[in-house]
Amino acid sequence: MLSQTVTTVSGAHYTFSFYVEGDPSTSGNHFQASWDGGTLLNLTNDTTAAYVEETYTLVGTGSDNITFQGNDASGYIYLDDISLVQSAPEPASLLLFGAGLAGLGVVRRRRQSGRRRLAEI
Repeated sequence: MLSQTVTTVSGAHYTFSFYVEGDPSTSGNHFQASWDGGTLLNLTNDTTAAYVEETYTLVGTGSDNITFQGNDASGYIYLDDISLVQSAPEPASLLLFGAGLAGLGVVRRRRQSGRRRLAEI
């Protein structure tokens, strides 16, 4: 078993990826990848003879645990190129956020303008 606790930003989105290759010479193998105790990938009798990329989008909690475990009775299971990267906000999300800020600015201006008119009367 391989296990690592990583420090993340609570509520931030992360892209977690890795490559895994099964053993084509046996059907008696098992591989599991987990994030904070929740199973992301569970392979049994994987005979894939090539690396397959697995990618997940996850939310950080501040301190997260990544675990890989598996066995192969007569051969191997390869794990390679493990990566955890904080995801950048999507452009559409940024546009929506910007439009919301602009709308708040307009509402504030209207309220201030209305108060000035009342003061002039």
